[in-house]
Amino acid sequence: MRHTHSERHTASARRGGVALEFAALSVPFVMLVLGSMEAGYDFFVQAALDNAVHVAARGVQVGTAQGSASGAALTKWVASAVCPALGGLLDCGQLYVNITGIPSGTGQNYYTYINSNPPSLATLTSPSDSVCTGNGGQLMLLRAYYLSPTYLGLLVPAWSQVSPLNSFMRVHVTYAATGFVNEYFTGGETGC
Repeated sequence: MRHTHSERHTASARRGGVALEFAALSVPFVMLVLGSMEAGYDFFVQAALDNAVHVAARGVQVGTAQGSASGAALTKWVASAVCPALGGLLDCGQLYVNITGIPSGTGQNYYTYINSNPPSLATLTSPSDSVCTGNGGQLMLLRAYYLSPTYLGLLVPAWSQVSPLNSFMRVHVTYAATGFVNEYFTGGETGC
């Protein structure tokens, strides 16, 4: 059976049309799949960070972190007390933790303190940042940030932000915080 020239032309045009349709639909489909994977990863990071913050806060609250979470010892405390609670799948080098006492006697509570001192990653990454685990009975605030890499953020900048540590990288910044009152233990830290 012989095909005429117009039948061959129609068949090749049909194949070309299918290729164009596939190209037009595959790009959004691939972005949708990758976006779903990245969103799932972000939910995982948020859950892991929430868990790590609550585990670390409990150590501060009961007094076991006294002295170990201040000054230069903060990095060691984060590595030993906070990072294991991340679940082992996240890079501890991208975690930034801060512990501060909420001033007492000034009429402030947790919510007014948070509203007047909004969370900022820039304060956590500054070398002059001070950390204090407080005294027994003191109202405390523990904040943590995790910088996770983004892949679709390069294509869609609205999905990410420029890393505060490296202006050539785009990241998702995940934030978790908890406020708590220290239990009444002895030997706390003053000055916070």
